[in-house]
Order: sequence, then C-alpha cells, then structure tokens
Amino acid sequence: MWDNLRDAKNQLSGTVVRLRNAAVKIETVRENHGELFVDYTTLYTGKDGRCRLTLLNLRPIPLGYVNTPEGALYLARRANRRWKHGLDGGNLCVIREHEASDYYLDDKIQLPLAKAVLGKYPTYDQAYWALDEGIAESVAFSRSFALSRGGVLLHKGSVVGERTGKEYELFAESIYLTEFLEESKHG
Repeated sequence: MWDNLRDAKNQLSGTVVRLRNAAVKIETVRENHGELFVDYTTLYTGKDGRCRLTLLNLRPIPLGYVNTPEGALYLARRANRRWKHGLDGGNLCVIREHEASDYYLDDKIQLPLAKAVLGKYPTYDQAYWALDEGIAESVAFSRSFALSRGGVLLHKGSVVGERTGKEYELFAESIYLTEFLEESKHG
C-alpha cells in the first residue's frame, strides 16, 4: 500500500487501526532492512507491541455507539480527502440528531472504542437495568441502538422511539427498524 516510510508515517502515525480485530493506536512507523514496521499500543489492554505493517487490518474500523463514562456516543467517520488512513481526531465525529460535531481520541475514549470495535456491548436487559438504577444517562446495547434515561430509544444518534411502560416502542415513522431492533436486542 505504501512505497516509502514517509508516506506510511504521514498516513498512519497517531491513528487507530486494527491488528487482527483488536483496535491499536499506531505510535510510529519504522523501516528495517527495507521492510516497514509499526510500534503500537493495544487500546483494550494498553500493551505496547511491534509488528510488520503488512499484518495490520487497514479496512475501515466499524464504528457506531460507544459506551463512555458520560453515556453512549454515536461515532462516525467524517469524510475527509487525503487525511489519515486510520481514525484520529480529524476524521471522527459524534452524531446527535443528524448533526455532527468533532470528537477527539483522548485517553478516556480508548477503552470504550476498543470494546465497541470488538462488538462488546451490554445486553438490552443490562442496558435497561442500568438506566432504571440510575447508573448511566444512556447505554448502547449494539453498534446501532442505545437507550437513554429520558425514556428515549436511539438509532444512530437519532430518536426513533420512546418508553411506554416497561418497553421501548418505535415511533410509527421508524417502524421499518422493527426487525433490526429485535435482532439487536437478542443479538
């Protein structure tokens, strides 16, 4: 993909990509005997490592809801031309009600992002319980859906339903999400 060290450093240094399926932050890119290597930190464990650049999974990282200490955030990739290859603050945004705002990859988001990349979410029942107990403001139970303390069901950053009694129901205009919601609940 990259012919020289300079291009690889420009595109990868400081970004988050995957090594196999785990999210890693690329600290630097090095050359050794004509072969490119990366020094990285695994976001989930915090452990440092080094590998050949060719071992990285450079396909786009699957984004969506991330459970942070402040609640569930819907992360999306901002379309930027000629930007970094992996995720970084310049191509990451939070979507709320169809509006995007910048979001930066700081230390507090790294573990939640690593869990989301691996698909580690609480179950629907666990999310429901966390809200009822007042433990969280909002909790994602899948990459696409979250529950909010205000009795709101969210899909990709937008309100699509509300709590009626002990269940969350989709609004009439969001009924097309029924099957996807059920799959996400029991997923």
